Amino acid sequence: MTNEELLVAMTRVMSDMLDEKLDKKLDEKLDQKLDEKLNPIKADISGLKQDVSGLKQDVSGLKQDVSNLKSDMAEQKAETQSLASSITGIKTETQGLKERMTNVELLLETYVVPSLKDLCKVVNTEYRRYEISIESHEQMKTDTDVLKSVVSDHSERIIRLEKMNGLSSAG
Repeated sequence: MTNEELLVAMTRVMSDMLDEKLDKKLDEKLDQKLDEKLNPIKADISGLKQDVSGLKQDVSGLKQDVSNLKSDMAEQKAETQSLASSITGIKTETQGLKERMTNVELLLETYVVPSLKDLCKVVNTEYRRYEISIESHEQMKTDTDVLKSVVSDHSERIIRLEKMNGLSSAG
């Protein structure tokens, strides 16, 4: 193997190692960006769960109020007005939730899904490059083993020839 071929092979190995490190960094950055995008959504969902829990408590309280309101018609009218405004608020909140869900869907369709597709393409390409590099590495290893064997054999022959000719192997 010539120096140029060895240099080319070493350059390929180093390039592959750099590519692997770059892929790792890209994965970390993608994970970080994904977390940054998803954390507000998680917080919103957590808030929604609390809101729903609060709404459940409100509905439970309203049931109690309705049974009390049956005895007093004047209170019933006032509570009916209160319920109407609560329902309007719930409708408004529901509309807000629908808008948020639409935004989440758009975010997923626009950024996350295409990014994942791109990432899969990159991973497949890098896998193929890695596979080729492994084959090349195995061939270089075999070549090196053959070279070691030949050099060892030649060294032994040289020593024998020097002994036969009365020469010292120290020089």
